[in-house]
Amino acid sequence: MSNIDSPTESIVNSKIIFKTSKVSLYKLPYNHTSIKDFKNGYNLHLPEPIDLNNIKDCIWRGSIRLLEEEIEQQPLEDTPQNIIEPFSKIRAKLEFINIINEDIEKLWGETWYIPVNRNIESEIESNSQLLDDHNIITKYISKISNDGTDSIKLVRDTSNYSRINWYRIIVQIPGTGFLPIINQQPPTTQDAKQNQDITQVALLLKFNTSLEAEIFNEKLDDFAMKFEDQESSYYNEKWESIINDDGSSATKRKPIIDSDSDDFNTRRLTQKYHDMILKEASKMIERKQQRWKKNNDNQINHSSRRVKDSSDNSSTTSDEEDDFGDFVSN
Repeated sequence: MSNIDSPTESIVNSKIIFKTSKVSLYKLPYNHTSIKDFKNGYNLHLPEPIDLNNIKDCIWRGSIRLLEEEIEQQPLEDTPQNIIEPFSKIRAKLEFINIINEDIEKLWGETWYIPVNRNIESEIESNSQLLDDHNIITKYISKISNDGTDSIKLVRDTSNYSRINWYRIIVQIPGTGFLPIINQQPPTTQDAKQNQDITQVALLLKFNTSLEAEIFNEKLDDFAMKFEDQESSYYNEKWESIINDDGSSATKRKPIIDSDSDDFNTRRLTQKYHDMILKEASKMIERKQQRWKKNNDNQINHSSRRVKDSSDNSSTTSDEEDDFGDFVSN
């Protein structure tokens, strides 16, 4: 079911964790751009890796801003104690901005992002008997994109797999808001009738430099780790509270996700440092490639280097300033 009948929410804190200018949005190849439901089926996903050198159809240029929002959840009145609302205390929003002048900016589109934690769903399903014994109804966010894919996803290039300038993103009309698809366990008949009327379009986001893309990727990773840690703690506390308060329970059971176990921590730390090592190795390779390219360009093109046309300094063109709503309606 959608977020109807969910607790009311208010933003208690919002901070910018990344921003940059001169990014570009491109149409996906093969016209697989609109994410729509056709008799419970979806358009084919973008193949990966792809030849990004052939991506030419730019639809927008401007600035982006990645925000982290902290949410306060107010439970509905008379909510049964055994119903656990989905975790949504933090979330990220990527804003696409047209800079009109120093004092005026106009939002072109927005992308909402949280890592859909498949571990939560799998743990709920694997412990369904325990939840049934205590009559626990656990709601969780199953997806935030209509096709179930990540709303921000790194796209690799066939000609240069180490390149990280490109991302596949799911863009909405600005102001439409965070509207996740919420399921619950045990399921209800309403779960199969979820509202997916919101217009979403899959596009390619290109950063001007690999360095900016790398910083953006690090900020996303940091947010994802923070979200998953808080989400696991949230459900642990809720499950433990209900189980321990259940008077019919002869013995108190431990939380479903045993985040205090040595095995759990070892797996997380191992994965964390494994990712860090790979990331550092990729950084070193990227920096060496950039230095080599810069030195090579200086030697070959020093005499023929020209100043870019002044129009490149403009964040948008007249065509690219159109609203996202105008783009999706075409």
